Amino acid sequence: MSEKAYTIVLTSNSSTKVKSITIPKSWVRLGLFFVSVILVLLFCFIIDYFNVLSNYNQQSSLKSQNIILKQKFKLVESKVMTLEKTLQRVQGVSLKIKGMAGVPGVEKTKDSIQPMGPVQASVTPVSSLFEKLKFIKKAPLARLDKSEVNLSEASQLEIKVDNLAKTSQLEEQSSLTLWENMAHRKTIMDSTPNMRPVKDGWYTSKFGLRSDPFSGASVMHSGLDIAAAPGTPIYAPANGVVSYVGFESGYGNLVTIDHGYGVKTRYAHNSEVTVKYGQKVKRGDKIAAVGSTGRSSGYHLHYEVRVNGVAVNPKDYIIE
Repeated sequence: MSEKAYTIVLTSNSSTKVKSITIPKSWVRLGLFFVSVILVLLFCFIIDYFNVLSNYNQQSSLKSQNIILKQKFKLVESKVMTLEKTLQRVQGVSLKIKGMAGVPGVEKTKDSIQPMGPVQASVTPVSSLFEKLKFIKKAPLARLDKSEVNLSEASQLEIKVDNLAKTSQLEEQSSLTLWENMAHRKTIMDSTPNMRPVKDGWYTSKFGLRSDPFSGASVMHSGLDIAAAPGTPIYAPANGVVSYVGFESGYGNLVTIDHGYGVKTRYAHNSEVTVKYGQKVKRGDKIAAVGSTGRSSGYHLHYEVRVNGVAVNPKDYIIE
């Protein structure tokens, strides 16, 4: 029995000749089989190609993301270090403010002044900010360093650090402003003559009208007379600069201290003067000794306080 075959007839319009090609059916089947195999292989190749391309794109994306995450880490780490330094400055200023204000539990400094409730209340503790910073450094920042977070989480972490930085900057500005105000207040207090210039003595003549000890006439006494033993130390009642040292008729050996803010103090009848013109003095520094020079009826200090050139009652300033 002959094998079945397919015959292909070829003809042309310009010729009467007819050609035919006979192909065995088994060859056709074999050809179709090879074509099918080639198509399957081509399909597998295309799928594999797209898989490889997808993996390559994914790896490239991951590589790019890792690079961005590393850049984010360096940026956030830099911001965290700056934030930590800012918080340390805020903490230092806050401690100084508390020490100056006499807050319990804080070691007082030599610049301490009287406690101030409103000041204490306005000093915001930075411990909570340090706790937030500690958490950021311990968990999110560590994960970012190991590229264990995505870009969205990294951006959120950066926003948290930026917000914390803004808060710390506001706290620093607030603390510095408060520090400046307190420093100004302390300067005024240090320049206010609120201490008795002679510790061991007693008042013999008050400020105001009195009978002149020599003429008996009613005259204005522009200061306080503090009697004491000859040579008793006289101390500066506030910070200032010696603006006059010399002998004046009636006052004898005279010392004048300019405390700023229009306030000056004068010390008369001294037996000796231990400061010089232009010398800076602090509260409690010895400036002279009690004497009886000039127009004096005995050993005493004539002490005056003048504000913008006008004599005022020194007792209004003395708080001892």
